[in-house]
Amino acid sequence: MITDILANAARYNGLGERFAKAFAYLREADLSALAVGRHDIDGDEIYVMIQEYETRARAAGKWESHKLYADIQYLLSGKELMGYAELGAMGGCDDQTPAKDMLIFQTDNDTASYIKHRAGQFSIFFPQDAHMPNLADGEKTANRKAVVKVLL
Repeated sequence: MITDILANAARYNGLGERFAKAFAYLREADLSALAVGRHDIDGDEIYVMIQEYETRARAAGKWESHKLYADIQYLLSGKELMGYAELGAMGGCDDQTPAKDMLIFQTDNDTASYIKHRAGQFSIFFPQDAHMPNLADGEKTANRKAVVKVLL
């Protein structure tokens, strides 16, 4: 897991060409003009999902991870907490949706960390990183986020 601000994103181009392309897109695209939903950057290898949502209480959150893609979760507006835990600490998977590359874990654990995110920050979650996004940091807020899916 990596957390930083978009101004530093070029430092992570060494993760590979797809990451470099994803970060270039985040820097150059007019993300505020994109409709909610999926937008292809490079077909199924790199795409962005624009999300708008109200943050939720931690008790309503679900842990997730992905086998095929890394997530770059870039907060465009609002604020939130993002939970992070090593996948091995999650125990068994409660639900799998292979078509969506989604593993869901209902169990919380005492090894989790929570990251405060503000607009302009991103986190990269790899397959070994369980994460719980969209959590309220205090009062609930209306957020807009770009989640770039990068095929590994």
